[in-house]
Amino acid sequence: MNVDEVIEAPLSTLDLSEPFHMSSVARHFGLVTPAIETARVLEIGCGSGGNILPIASLLPNAKMVGITTDPHEVVAAKAIAQKMGVRNVHFWQLDWNDIGPHLGQYDYIVCHDWLTRVGPDVQHAILTAIATLLAPSGVAYLSYDTKPGFDIRRLLAKFISRKAAHFSKIGERVSWKAEALLALGELAKECHGLALLGPDLPYSNAEDVLAQWMHAESTPLLFTEFAKLLAEHELQFICEADVFSWAVHSKSAFPLVHGASHVGCRVQAEQYDDFLRSRAVRHSLICHDAVTLTVPDAHRLAASVDMRGPNARAA
Repeated sequence: MNVDEVIEAPLSTLDLSEPFHMSSVARHFGLVTPAIETARVLEIGCGSGGNILPIASLLPNAKMVGITTDPHEVVAAKAIAQKMGVRNVHFWQLDWNDIGPHLGQYDYIVCHDWLTRVGPDVQHAILTAIATLLAPSGVAYLSYDTKPGFDIRRLLAKFISRKAAHFSKIGERVSWKAEALLALGELAKECHGLALLGPDLPYSNAEDVLAQWMHAESTPLLFTEFAKLLAEHELQFICEADVFSWAVHSKSAFPLVHGASHVGCRVQAEQYDDFLRSRAVRHSLICHDAVTLTVPDAHRLAASVDMRGPNARAA
């Protein structure tokens, strides 16, 4: 890792994992979430702080902690924090299994991308850490790759890459890949609610997209598998952080997914939705299973939640 390059790189917050958004969505499900301004926020697998630092700068009275297994990322994160003048965030290098109760409790916990990029033992360590460190009324954000969409993406990426290999010139190969992805992007618009391709696909770098789709280290989960993992750690699914995804389901799926209130029924409905939409990635909000949830009307929820990022709200 080139620390100087990391320090100079622009920071980008994952809006769906921002505490204000997490709290806003969770409150619609009956949670009395902790105050944002003085919240305790933990990011597991924080990298060099690209997500948590912008949030910390906007919430100077909040307590922020970022954990990574890479000591070089800690050095980079601390350097960026110093450059930004952010003093309310601490970065620690810890092994997955060392994330324990000695770290205290947190109102909001974020873990982006890691759950399906690690083995079962580390998955257990991550979920155990969340169950141990999350405050009783706290909310956690987990993003992870899902079946069947991620597997379909991987097949599409292999097909496009192998087809492009028939062109002799690099420029022709790159151009063909870009055109193929553009065509897929147009297909996604026509197939209302298709989730495996992604909303920004036509405007993305083809090589980067294909590399991401063929990510060899990812082992995507069925939603039913994810729900089982949560139950084993006394956690439960609240809803997807992207509440607007609720409003783009086909008319046939919508009553099945959003008319369900019983936990088991909701799990089956969400799994059905993943198959219907070929969802490749989920951004899930979770909490302790002792919390009693109420499922709101999806359209009203989507209309009432502020989906602007923290920078836009601060403007």
